[in-house]
Amino acid sequence: MRKESAPSTIAQMSLQAGHGITIAASAALFAWLGSLLDDRLGTRPIFVLLGAFLGFGAGFYSMYRRLVLDPSQERDEPPAE
Repeated sequence: MRKESAPSTIAQMSLQAGHGITIAASAALFAWLGSLLDDRLGTRPIFVLLGAFLGFGAGFYSMYRRLVLDPSQERDEPPAE
């Protein structure tokens, strides 16, 4: 059985940057969709704000799931033989 080495510093930094980009991109996408909805309904800025918060929450949940929930699921699995 081969022992896996720890990821390099560059790999760790790119993983963390990817989480930040995911949060920013989802917040921007949902805010943009809220802007389109506000333009259609004439309710500026309610849906922009709701979209931004919803997008931030979705991005944060994605990061939380990958950093906290996935590693714990890996520990609970029995080792493959």
